[in-house]
Amino acid sequence: MTAKTYGDYTLEQLEDTIGDGRSSAVVLGWPTGLMRDLVAAARRLEELEEKVASVGAYENMIHCREQRISELEHHLGELLAVMHRDGGHYQSKHGTDKAVADAMTVRHEMVRKMDQLEHENAELREDKARLDWIASWDVLKPQKDGLRFVCGTTRAPELRQAVDVARGKEGGR
Repeated sequence: MTAKTYGDYTLEQLEDTIGDGRSSAVVLGWPTGLMRDLVAAARRLEELEEKVASVGAYENMIHCREQRISELEHHLGELLAVMHRDGGHYQSKHGTDKAVADAMTVRHEMVRKMDQLEHENAELREDKARLDWIASWDVLKPQKDGLRFVCGTTRAPELRQAVDVARGKEGGR
């Protein structure tokens, strides 16, 4: 930033003139008291200009933050609308705080159900693997109406039950 000039002198030069005891009348033709008052007023003016500039910077920063807050509020509303599957009506009706709290409940319930389904899926895969293994045994022969046991082993009741479960029946024959 370039220094402001007052006449042909900068503020620092005028202060030096007063501080050196040189006659301000020689410099600008003004009395020393008036010169001191003018220098003090000029210093105060520069300080105020700096504050105004910093206020402008703060206003710009506040404006940017207000814009970001607005964007985040919009994103929150979109997220809540997705969680509640309603296009934002739940938040409008119940308010943001309740919508957030209820969305957390919805999310926890979804995770619980997902865990339950993953567990059930794993059990079904194990059952299928067991049935595939059992079906590979020679003791079972395909017949017109399904699988029939052709030999009597000690495991035959377990095999029969597994086959009946696979067919959707509750018990053995």
